[in-house]
Amino acid sequence: MLEVALSILSLSLINVSLGFAMARVLHCSEINLPSAHWLGFVALIILLEFWSLFLPVNIAFVWVILGSSLPGLFLVVRYLLKNSKPLYRLHHLIPLAAIPAILFTIYAGCKPVTWYDTPLYHLNAIRWINEFPAVPGLANLHVRLGFNSSFLLFGALSNLGPLTGKAAHVALPYLLCMSIAEIASRIGRRGLAGILPLLLLPYLLARAFSEESASLSTDLSTNCIMLVAILYLLDRTTVTNQVLAAGLCSLALVFKFTALPLAAIWVLILGLSTFRKKRTFIPNVLVLPALILSGFVLRNAILSGWLFFPAPVGNLHLSWSVPDSVAAETIQWIRGWAKWGPAFHPGATTDALAWVRPWLSQRRGEPEVLMILLTSFCVALSLALNRFRLRMHTNRIRLLAIGVLGALYNFALAPDFRFAGFFVWILLIGSFLLLLANLRVGSRGVQIAVLAFSVLWILRLHGMPGINSRVGLIQTRREGSAAVKSVRTEQGFEYHVPVEGDQCGNSEIPCAPGPVRLRMRKSGDIGAGFEPAGL
Repeated sequence: MLEVALSILSLSLINVSLGFAMARVLHCSEINLPSAHWLGFVALIILLEFWSLFLPVNIAFVWVILGSSLPGLFLVVRYLLKNSKPLYRLHHLIPLAAIPAILFTIYAGCKPVTWYDTPLYHLNAIRWINEFPAVPGLANLHVRLGFNSSFLLFGALSNLGPLTGKAAHVALPYLLCMSIAEIASRIGRRGLAGILPLLLLPYLLARAFSEESASLSTDLSTNCIMLVAILYLLDRTTVTNQVLAAGLCSLALVFKFTALPLAAIWVLILGLSTFRKKRTFIPNVLVLPALILSGFVLRNAILSGWLFFPAPVGNLHLSWSVPDSVAAETIQWIRGWAKWGPAFHPGATTDALAWVRPWLSQRRGEPEVLMILLTSFCVALSLALNRFRLRMHTNRIRLLAIGVLGALYNFALAPDFRFAGFFVWILLIGSFLLLLANLRVGSRGVQIAVLAFSVLWILRLHGMPGINSRVGLIQTRREGSAAVKSVRTEQGFEYHVPVEGDQCGNSEIPCAPGPVRLRMRKSGDIGAGFEPAGL
């Protein structure tokens, strides 16, 4: 546990230093420690994306990052000396209240990995990133290795040196801790800027204390980035906040496509503000999204031969491109699993709505169902109180738009609360704020209502399965390799297959969960990539 805490502290210092350096480049004069951290984190992911196209993410990259962060470190020291504040004032002590939550998050993140997808392909993917640059056609070996997520690049960075085999205990707890710190730094501000972080806290703590925190979950990592992105998106008072909102919305999208609605809302806000104002900061705002998306698309093209795999969009028809039939089957499987769960199999039914009744019966006890009911109640009561004339503030409209669009988008594509749960929570928060506005509650009443709301939902959403399992106070366990056996194809390609199940875990590469139909692009060199065969 101690080594994970020190790793998180070191990574945060590197990111803050990178952030101060990036602020100079992007002419962001209004900078503080939280915004510098996220600016540095975005810069780190951009560097990882382009580095991984040509070189493996190994110790050499660490030295490059350390060298790149040195100029920013001097700026950090100067900022601290210039902006040092006495800690005895109450509002300066509020962020310190996050320390127990951060320590408990680190503890939860050191538990044994039980999140199924992490040994299924996350650990396997970061091992490829650590040992090779982006491998052409890697998705032909195991289709999930083509599920390109830039978060796994950060996971690979957290899998080096003494942390080898411990990425699942570092990468995601790091994002959770930094998100909690961001929220703590905002509590106590006036108006919505201080209320919204408190309302977001229950969801974050529920996930931080769950089994998912000890994993490389691309769902939870995306939700962390979206949560912080929303805070900056609704507080566009400075150039720095506008740049960060753009960068974080784009970053969430390259972590997972579930963030597409948030990115769409950002584009809409940017377009409306550009249309209404003569002066704009579009050049600065667009730099980070352009770099993030460029690196992501290039990695996609190499790994799968598609622009946006697993979405069957943008087949480049390269020699290593995943066949159209495989791409279609993959997206069908994702949607089918969301609807039917383990009972899904292709061609299970021809009725497009046959899944609805079993889906409802399986999920009626989940918290998100209660959230949807409460959202409906809050909206209906708001309408009734004001005879269908709602008092709406711009940021409340934006919050509701994010929740509605996100929930509809994810339910339409894959109706699983694993994907849409975050947006359902945002929708509940937006409807709750709408109700308070239409009740015309005074500021003190709003504070009490928000505090009660947050406490009740923390109690309702708490998820601590296995939280009593012991963890090492100094060192954290490494994720071992699964039991595998060697298999050779007719073309002479030798790879590993799990003896039982479909989880390769941290096994030696190449590893796939079952039979493969491919040919090597260069005999004896797995780093040269794979092409489809026998389809």
